[in-house]
Amino acid sequence: MKDAKGPMRVLFLCTGNSCRSQMAEGFARALDRGGVGGSGDSGAGGGVAAGGVAAGGDGRNTHWEVASAGLEPAGLNPRAVQVMAEVGVDISGHTSKLLDPAILPDLDLVVTLCGDADEHCPVLPPGVRKVHWPLPDPARAKGTEDEVLAVFRRVRDDIAARVTALFKELTADQGTSVTHLEGMTVPAVHRTIQIDARPRTVWELMSTQESLRNWFQRDIEIEMRVGGQFRFPVPEFDMHISGYVLEMEPEKSLVLSWFEEGGDWKFPIRSNFTLEAVSGGTLVTHRYDGFAGIGKTAWDRTLDNYNRGADRHQLLAKLKEAAEGRAPDGVATEVVLE
Repeated sequence: MKDAKGPMRVLFLCTGNSCRSQMAEGFARALDRGGVGGSGDSGAGGGVAAGGVAAGGDGRNTHWEVASAGLEPAGLNPRAVQVMAEVGVDISGHTSKLLDPAILPDLDLVVTLCGDADEHCPVLPPGVRKVHWPLPDPARAKGTEDEVLAVFRRVRDDIAARVTALFKELTADQGTSVTHLEGMTVPAVHRTIQIDARPRTVWELMSTQESLRNWFQRDIEIEMRVGGQFRFPVPEFDMHISGYVLEMEPEKSLVLSWFEEGGDWKFPIRSNFTLEAVSGGTLVTHRYDGFAGIGKTAWDRTLDNYNRGADRHQLLAKLKEAAEGRAPDGVATEVVLE
């Protein structure tokens, strides 16, 4: 029976409980703990098959209780383990589990991650909400090993964005920050610049594909909505940058995930733009940080990469030039490392 005062109880469901639902469970546990590392075997000691939703192998989950299951368990996919390890989340101890319908009354939310699970999900008891995420099956990807892993990474990053948004939704009334959970501080690099234009004018340059092409990246293809994908080529480095729109708040913020396809840097980050009205214009801050708190713990190299990326792209100077309609009279000079 559900505890009305307890944490939300969430089940991630797909056909094989092999890739997508396992990655979703891994990210959910990492977010709840505010860090990275092993999540343990959620099928043991109170897991789905045992008649309940696990609260985590080490008992530290406090904001929600999560598990995953499948309609036809197919075993844990090793490529899913590999790409999750790349972003610091260990799911190697997970097992592929069969859904036990008896646990459904104990749940608050079921998230289906494929069409088959959505179509064949058992009828849920009153009060149990269902959300469907129509994600492609990376296990069906064809091509070279690098090409297949690229598909796994794209699906992984999609899941990370969706789980992050879901976590923020379900824990909003708890005042929880996804980047500062349980005392963990995520390293970040800031660049700040003042633009002689109102926030509305600056936001107009950030809110459509065509306007982003004027200063952000001329070849970007992007769906301007939360959850929308983007991608653009970087010919000089023989790679692409891709990711998702994580947040859009008009005249206030734009947050993107950021992943290098074909580059040496294998870990997704967040690119955060925030706008603040000030006397004489708009203060714009660009922050690079760990992807929702999920990333490697060796932050020296991480910070070095963030700094080099910020210095190379000079995005704030380009935005200033576009907004003011003239050559930039200054560049972002303020740097704050956390």
